[in-house]
Amino acid sequence: MSNLQIIVPVFNEQEVVDLFYAKIKQILQTCDVHWSILFVDDGSSDGTVQHLEFLRHKDSRVGFITLSRNFGKEYALTAGLDHADADVVVVIDVDLQ
Repeated sequence: MSNLQIIVPVFNEQEVVDLFYAKIKQILQTCDVHWSILFVDDGSSDGTVQHLEFLRHKDSRVGFITLSRNFGKEYALTAGLDHADADVVVVIDVDLQ
């Protein structure tokens, strides 16, 4: 069975992280793959990191890395891809686009 990892860059997204997780989890549970989600926090100054810590505690398939400051989306994506560990890697924005 293949491993799928979703890379999600986030910056000050405390309002939508939980909704994103619920929706993407619902979709991923219908797939016949082992999956995980790797959030990349790009130096958020709101409560995004706390939401990610809660999700990681609740679901071992959720992980995240935090950047020391806001480097920009491209850098966050590169960091996520550098940490990716799956047969298939998909990048998606937290707004599901």
